[in-house]
Amino acid sequence: MQHLRKIICVNSISVISAKTKHTSYFLILQGPLEVAQVFLSEIPSDPKLFRHHNKLRLCFKDFTKRCEDALRKNKSLIGPDQKEYQRELERNYHRLKEALQPLINRKIPQLYKAVLPVTCHRDSFSRMSLRKMDL
Repeated sequence: MQHLRKIICVNSISVISAKTKHTSYFLILQGPLEVAQVFLSEIPSDPKLFRHHNKLRLCFKDFTKRCEDALRKNKSLIGPDQKEYQRELERNYHRLKEALQPLINRKIPQLYKAVLPVTCHRDSFSRMSLRKMDL
């Protein structure tokens, strides 16, 4: 992710094109998608792995955002002779994003359960210690 952040900050068309070309090859070869499908397709049964699973899910979410930022930056810097290549990059990006959506939007339900079940509702406003005392 740091690598993509640095690329986006560069205003050189040659650097951005060269770097996004490598990204497009990964998209064509389905490298990131394969990794996501292998590691995110099933929620782990071991609760010790929930944190790692969630962290990887968030990394892929960030990766897609960084790719989108790089494509937007590249589009603003390219010449008319590179428009078709830009469209190809965008098509590959959208295919990857659509394929990743079910994997990165699925959350582990166990992470969102209440830590301690609420046994009774206390009315803390009626407790004497919290009332305003009239003097």
